[in-house]
Amino acid sequence: MEHVEDLRTASSESFNFSQRSVEVKVGRRFFYVHPNVLRQASEHFRELIPINGHNHEQRIDLPDVEPEVFNAYLHLHYFGKIPCRQPDEPVSERTEDFISTDYDLLCDLHIFADYVRDRKAMDAAISALLSRYTQRGPEDGLRVLPSDQRVNKVYAETKLDSPLRRLMVDMHMCGNEQALVGGPDALDGDFIYDLALVLLRERGKAHSKDDSLPKGVSICDYHKPGDCEACVGRKRKRGD
Repeated sequence: MEHVEDLRTASSESFNFSQRSVEVKVGRRFFYVHPNVLRQASEHFRELIPINGHNHEQRIDLPDVEPEVFNAYLHLHYFGKIPCRQPDEPVSERTEDFISTDYDLLCDLHIFADYVRDRKAMDAAISALLSRYTQRGPEDGLRVLPSDQRVNKVYAETKLDSPLRRLMVDMHMCGNEQALVGGPDALDGDFIYDLALVLLRERGKAHSKDDSLPKGVSICDYHKPGDCEACVGRKRKRGD
């Protein structure tokens, strides 16, 4: 007998569609959500919504969450997709602000999912961020990085072991010096430290423990040009 997909599920896991929706106030907007969607999504909502609460008025307040972020969260759990700004838009029609908007939404989605302890949504946000990162910028064909303000917000609103922090660092590690164009005071100090730590680890893999200086670097590179005869002679030999 050929394989037949089993579409049955335990009755204990089924939705009760006669159950009253949960009213969720997000900022100034209201969302009406089936309680099972929220309960199945996260530990936080399971604690807030009683299993047999369909005979009671239910309301959840999320005053510090952007409505667009919560809407994306619901869209993910209802349809399995995160609504972004035309992910298939031609590169020539995108702008850095256009891409930054997606970064903002996806980072905030990850932060919210972490708050409600929803691992599935956290992982989905990371995957979507990586998909956005692989798309090239419209002007120079380089990858567009999250803004300094976005990186700072991620570091302000996440814990030390946050995977979102690690992703911010890894994105910048694979970028170029333009990523730091804002100067030393533009980015969070903890981010700079994490980035330097990762770069030192990667650099250490490419050098022997016996190397006193990076490959291709000599003591003359630290001398002021023209002050050292040995450096001048060395440059003549190299044809510089």
